[in-house]
Amino acid sequence: RSEDNDSTALILDALKKLNQRQYRSVGDPEILSRIASYELAFRMQTCVPELMDISDEPEHIHRMYGTILHLLGLDHTRLVYKFQGRQFRLTDVGGHVVDKLLA
Repeated sequence: RSEDNDSTALILDALKKLNQRQYRSVGDPEILSRIASYELAFRMQTCVPELMDISDEPEHIHRMYGTILHLLGLDHTRLVYKFQGRQFRLTDVGGHVVDKLLA
């Protein structure tokens, strides 16, 4: 994971340098906004895996998530996020709709 972040940081750093060079050449303030957007996106991507890590939550919590999402009209099995090249389900494998609660 840190290797991915390191390589992404290198790419963004190189992109920032190119954009700054272009800004000095052209003077378009939109370029500075683009640099700030790339940096913000990188910071957000590096924070999300920790925020989304629900693997240490008990299985009944995953069932509760699945049931609540079902009541909201969402298919919890389709809510996935990509992390380290793999798709993870938001409600983990233990999450399912508790039909007894719906009766």
